[in-house]
Amino acid sequence: MRESVKMRECFLGYSIIIGPGADNYTLQGLSKGTPQPPIHSHARTQNLNLPSPERLSHEVRPAVFVAGSIAVDFSCDYKPATSASPKQPMLQTSNPAAISQSIGGVGQNVARAIHLLKVPVRLCTMIGDDLAGQMARIALDGAKMDTAGVIEKKASRTSQYVAVNAADKGLVVAMADMEVMEKGNGNKNEISQIFENTWLPELLKYAPKQLVVDGNWSSNMLHKWLNAAKSIPTTTFFEPVSTAKAVRIFQRTEQAELGVWPHNTIDVTTPNSYELQAMHAAARETGYLERDDWWRVVDAFGIPSTGARVQLALATSPQLVDAGIPQQSIQLLPFIPRVLTKLGSEGVLLTQIIPAGDPRLTMGEYAPYIISRCSNDSEEAVKVGGIYMRLLPAAERVLEEEIVSVNGVGDTFLGAIVAGLAKDPSKNIEDLVGPAQQAAVMTLRSAESVSPALSGLEWL
Repeated sequence: MRESVKMRECFLGYSIIIGPGADNYTLQGLSKGTPQPPIHSHARTQNLNLPSPERLSHEVRPAVFVAGSIAVDFSCDYKPATSASPKQPMLQTSNPAAISQSIGGVGQNVARAIHLLKVPVRLCTMIGDDLAGQMARIALDGAKMDTAGVIEKKASRTSQYVAVNAADKGLVVAMADMEVMEKGNGNKNEISQIFENTWLPELLKYAPKQLVVDGNWSSNMLHKWLNAAKSIPTTTFFEPVSTAKAVRIFQRTEQAELGVWPHNTIDVTTPNSYELQAMHAAARETGYLERDDWWRVVDAFGIPSTGARVQLALATSPQLVDAGIPQQSIQLLPFIPRVLTKLGSEGVLLTQIIPAGDPRLTMGEYAPYIISRCSNDSEEAVKVGGIYMRLLPAAERVLEEEIVSVNGVGDTFLGAIVAGLAKDPSKNIEDLVGPAQQAAVMTLRSAESVSPALSGLEWL
């Protein structure tokens, strides 16, 4: 093993593989959001005095579980009064706008994309007993989605999301009320009881191929979902949702800390560049990047002491290296061995651990993307082949006038990735990025948070 205190400090301080400007994050990422037409819910009413809620009359065997939010979305698209008007809405005054209302929420969007791509999926979420909750029921009914995991919580507000978009449809600011998902953070709170009584038994019963968890849950609930997945052979995905919520996965809870590769708790994450920055900062601030088991895996990557800046720049771009995007994704790999960073028009950066014995390590076509190779003989090194990094370009350049809404674009992307892996687990995730980007472009051109046209796709 080549571990040394000096080398470790260099790695953490970016001097080994991170160049100047590492704290300057200026890349655009895909916006979070949601709008969409009606979609179903014979949603079960959760009465905590009745621990066995009423079951749906039909039974669906889901291949994927999505644990996340459903929300009533309001999309406020700024409409400049004249061609000479500012392209951004003015603060502290009323602005002309086109306002639409639909059903969204990150979890619901991801589940809907998976559903449209013809993979059986169960959405595990919560709504309130209010008008917004009734709208969600009607919407879910219209999409014929499996709603056995949708719980109605008494005396609660259904989640709502308000997005204010500029003239070019780019997100200016958003407001999210997700209290029904977040309230309570202890083992005996209401949401924990619902999890233990309803969601956990069904997760164990169906043992889905994939579990997607979004960051709208409290940190405690995130770890409940992820820890439960350890007992079944499933691939876990974490969708960060926003910079504020992305950090929750690294907040220490009574449930346990994240495991490191090859016993990692999370398999795949899909942040944009801002969320990646927030996740990395949180991991560092909470001491995750000081753990000995983290360092042993990092040391097994085989990154030379002279640095890997040239390799990173060749695999991505000097601008991305200056922004610190590749370096931060590498430092998160021991906890999340596949990181798909969404970079908007620049495409998607895939960073992952290559296991020892992976055929790509010896195939010439993949050589440009092997950033480092393991040369150690430690226990961790036996399992690590190296680091694989590839910048996958955008599937299509979309003209500004073609963009209808950015809401739900990233969620559609994730849903398509998950659906592709559910259909063929043997696929390399990079082979699904292009089709998933095409699905995201369809949503970009749609007024809905997930384009209904996905149902006609056959390439996943």
